[in-house]
Amino acid sequence: MFPSGQPTDFCADQPSPTGSIPRGLQQLLEGAVPVVISFATHQNLGVGALASYLKAKLLASGAAADFLPRDPRQAFKEFETAARAGEVRGWFRLGRDYEGVGDIVRAKDCFDRGVKKQDCESTYVSGTFRTTDRCATRAEHSAWEWHTSSASYGSAQIHPPLYHS
Repeated sequence: MFPSGQPTDFCADQPSPTGSIPRGLQQLLEGAVPVVISFATHQNLGVGALASYLKAKLLASGAAADFLPRDPRQAFKEFETAARAGEVRGWFRLGRDYEGVGDIVRAKDCFDRGVKKQDCESTYVSGTFRTTDRCATRAEHSAWEWHTSSASYGSAQIHPPLYHS
């Protein structure tokens, strides 16, 4: 049903992963979270956008529940803030959230915005939409071209996810 995998954090009823995090990593997380929170309002837009994105990931997952309890709605707002401030991965996460609640038109719009900013995940999902005929209009690219573009935008840190139709 979902061309880019199961619904995202906004829809999924997932338990917090904190119980499975090794103690050393948990200590590192506890030291980093206050920095991420404070940098979300940084005067440098790039720094603020990245911090908002990371804050949203923490809110979506509940991985730092002592600082940021799991809150999918607030995570959505932070992803939107991050995306509008220039963190292109935010468009993908917004698209996934819209897709998860069945709003395919808004999901596609978010993915398209990510594609314009050369986000590999948004580009990959756009190709998947075209493969499964889920988009309202067909672009000039074939699904293969979208997936190839997605691979070219990827890196060791950011790579196209392996979704199942």
